Amino acid sequence: MNKIRIYMRLLPIAFLVIVLAGFASCSDDNGGNGEEEQRKEEIAHKAAMDTLFYETVVNNIVSGQLQADGSYKTVPNFGQVLHSELPDVYYIVADDEQAAAKYFTENMVPQDAVDSIRHNADGSMTLPTVCGALTYRPSVDGHVAVVDVSLEDVVGYVRQFVFLTKSEWPYNGEDSPFQLCQVLRCLNNDRYYVCAKEWDGGGSGRLVTLDGGWDYDSYKDWSTENMGFGDKKLVVYKNCSDKVALKYLGYMCQYRHEELEGVVKQLTTAVGAYAVEKNPTLAFLKNMSGSGNYSKELQIGTPSVSWEWRFFKWNHYDLAIPYYYISKNSYYASTFYVDCDKYKIDMMSRVINRMYYNNIARSSALFFNNRYSIVEDASDGGVIYVINGIKFKLIAQ
Repeated sequence: MNKIRIYMRLLPIAFLVIVLAGFASCSDDNGGNGEEEQRKEEIAHKAAMDTLFYETVVNNIVSGQLQADGSYKTVPNFGQVLHSELPDVYYIVADDEQAAAKYFTENMVPQDAVDSIRHNADGSMTLPTVCGALTYRPSVDGHVAVVDVSLEDVVGYVRQFVFLTKSEWPYNGEDSPFQLCQVLRCLNNDRYYVCAKEWDGGGSGRLVTLDGGWDYDSYKDWSTENMGFGDKKLVVYKNCSDKVALKYLGYMCQYRHEELEGVVKQLTTAVGAYAVEKNPTLAFLKNMSGSGNYSKELQIGTPSVSWEWRFFKWNHYDLAIPYYYISKNSYYASTFYVDCDKYKIDMMSRVINRMYYNNIARSSALFFNNRYSIVEDASDGGVIYVINGIKFKLIAQ
């Protein structure tokens, strides 16, 4: 389909060539052409690194969103469509250029890719990848700023984000369908969600769950023999929430403690203390509202590979697993690094790629905006909220 698939198909071949060439050079009385072998090795490594960096950027811009029929649809992680004739242009509210630039670097750019941004003389910023780029441009066509998206796997989903001032936003005065700390049960998949971010001026709301969406792969094939991790078992989660969702979840846990206490009391009455303890999402909320020093690390999206120089160790590689640390007193994004060897890049590429659904990572968070409907629940006379065909029942608020 594109260059990325070509790279991924060529990587195993490239590494096989390197290995075979290594055996051949051992039998060569002259020791072979060391410089040529090193050049081939560097080409293969660069292809793997470029691929993984590109995929990290793509999956920070879009994610697979659960649909009513159980399938997943690729949608942008930011903004809202305002004009039906421009289905791939998403709008976001920003007070000024400084706020728009901050939104770009803190949300649209992956946390480990900030140093790769190119700052241009005209005030624009570019994040280049092997298959396209993100380009931030201030003061365009009377708008605060725009972000042009030319990533190959994102074509057809979003081509531009446009930052508007609050006065330009057409839905001023409209309320979010869900409020912070509210807990809902999704009738489509029987999972519990907490509203971690309300819908507000172009910023999609977030419903976050820890029920089932945080499946993990424990890579037993990454053993001492072929990965060099000693006796440690590497566990990488998939179907994780995006960075924005977890950032606001952390904010909620730190600054809405009293509301959480009230919600947990309602949950205990509504579903029972046993169900609260056993359900991952409800137990998380209960622990965050309690008196203990509870904390949790939640992985953001999918892992990537980073390179750095270390003293006496060139071409050092790490598997970078981004996560959000959340407690009642603080929340912050960080990265867990697993010490690797440069010869394991190909294996990591293949393992990480199998975590994707049609090249796009699925998110366990559900996005929502101000477009919803309400229907009566025939079972108890209550109401059911319907967003994009997905049905929710309010459990606690």
